[in-house]
Amino acid sequence: MADDNKGKGFLFPNAKATEENKQPHLTGELVTPKGEKVKVAAWTNKSKKGDEYLSLKADTPQEQENVPF
Repeated sequence: MADDNKGKGFLFPNAKATEENKQPHLTGELVTPKGEKVKVAAWTNKSKKGDEYLSLKADTPQEQENVPF
């Protein structure tokens, strides 16, 4: 993502997600206002009242050159 995308991100549907494997329903990336890339995962949920909402998890991606293999 370019500098003009700071503070923005995207989520795509995860076709491999099922209730059994608990993979995120949506995955994507966010660029913080400081320009740091963050991986984002989201799950669709329903509250006790029946309202739908997204539960999110964010992680900083690992740099490929730091992977020891």
